[in-house]
Amino acid sequence: MPRKANEFAVKWLESKDAGKINRVNVKHILGHCGEIAEGREVVVKFNLRRYRCTVIDLLDWAPPKKNAPFAFQSKGKYKKR
Repeated sequence: MPRKANEFAVKWLESKDAGKINRVNVKHILGHCGEIAEGREVVVKFNLRRYRCTVIDLLDWAPPKKNAPFAFQSKGKYKKR
């Protein structure tokens, strides 16, 4: 089955699926996405329930990059009158 963007494989630590491996989209992860790495434990939120799992494989996902502050982005775009 083809992979979707922003998914990675996790192994469930609790719930009825404990020990199984599934793919989870990043939007369900609680916490800072820049700290996600293989072997780390993360908390996944589905509806109102939260489940702990271990990251097995990041597949093609890369952590988000920090953008430059707005002051540096707009520098030189506007001319003084």
